[in-house]
Amino acid sequence: MWSWWQSGSVHRAPWPNASQLRDAAADGNPLAYAMGAEILSAARRAKTESKRSLKWPVDVIDVTDTTPRTEAFQSVLEDVREAANATSVSVAVGAEASVAVTLADDPDAV
Repeated sequence: MWSWWQSGSVHRAPWPNASQLRDAAADGNPLAYAMGAEILSAARRAKTESKRSLKWPVDVIDVTDTTPRTEAFQSVLEDVREAANATSVSVAVGAEASVAVTLADDPDAV
């Protein structure tokens, strides 16, 4: 989420103060954050259950959810894709929410 409001590496940046974070998040959608956290958690769970490193590449993350939730997710999709080390994220609208994670066979895939 660093890329929403800053450039460069988060690791080389000074600690932000609370007002900077509030200002950066002022236009944010709490639903986007929740969706991003849920989907990234599913990717990490898939890696852990497969006894793979959290750095292991993901071929695709397939997300199905309601229209409001998928629309909110669009604003964080690239951040989630990069954080999960995924080649692609597919989003579809559906009545039942689901997240399917397909891990790469090769650790050098991404």
